This record gives sequence, C-alpha cells and structure tokens, in this order.
Amino acid sequence: RTSLYEERESQIAQHLIMAKAQMNYFHGLEKAGKLTRDEAQSRARESIAAQQTKADYFIVRALADNMLLVHGDASRVGKPDAGGKTPEGRPVLEVYKENIAKSKTGVGFITLMAIRPGSGDKTQYKKINGAAVFEPWNWMVAYGAFVDDVDSAFWEDALKMLVIGVVLLAIV
Repeated sequence: RTSLYEERESQIAQHLIMAKAQMNYFHGLEKAGKLTRDEAQSRARESIAAQQTKADYFIVRALADNMLLVHGDASRVGKPDAGGKTPEGRPVLEVYKENIAKSKTGVGFITLMAIRPGSGDKTQYKKINGAAVFEPWNWMVAYGAFVDDVDSAFWEDALKMLVIGVVLLAIV
C-alpha cells in the first residue's frame, strides 16, 4: 500500500513540476521584456487552467491575499479563499506551507477528504493533494488525486494473497 501511495505522490509531484515549468516559461518572457507581468501571469493562468478535465484540475492561488487564480470551480476564481480545513481541523494552507518547508523537493503533500468533481456523488473520498510555491510571483500551485482506488486495489490483492496462502497451506 505504501508503494502505491508513493507512486501517486510521485505522479502529483510530476504534475506540479510541469505547472511550475509553465510559470517559469512565462516568467522568463516577463524578465526578457517580451511580456508585462500582468500578461505573463494571465497567460500562465490560462495555460494551467487549460489542463482541466472533468475530474482533475490545478489550483493556483496568490499567497499574498489567498486569491484563487485557477480552480476547477470557475465561480471560486478571483475570490479570496483560505483553503478549508484538514480532517484534523488545521488550515490547509498552513499545513501545505509546513510540508513544503520540510520537503527536499519543494512539494508538500496533504491528505484530505473531498467530493469527487463531476460525479454527482456527494460522498467524501480520500484524496492526496500536493502543493508547491512559485517564488517569483508568490503563487502556490496545487494538484490532487483520489486514492480510494489505491485502498481498493490493496485490499483486493491482500484477499487474493490470503486465498492463495490458505490453498497452499491446505495442499501442504
């Protein structure tokens, strides 16, 4: 199970690295004088938001005022948003910042419970979110993945191994 979770975290980190690379590209155009800061930031937001699918999306926020710049729910964009609470009741942004500071890779992870977007199902499922800070603009980019499938796969494999073990023990 641990290796399945680590693999999911690795996938999340890769998404975040790619999003930061896009921000870096547009920041480079800003530094070169080819775009103003507003133009560079606007194009970076558009580029990252364009990667949204029905169930997956990036969250980008300005850390100075917690303004959501990119989110899967367009009605939340352009509004301050504190990021909610963890299952333990701690502010999500605080936990992200702590975990990013402790990380060797610059990506902090957090486990949350969330409703699966676009499903119509209001059940909350376990989700791992990762976040990274893009220092030049003081932005935080986050991406998450549901892990209820990891738990299901683990228990399915555990049950198969148990059955095989019982059969082998019976044969012996």
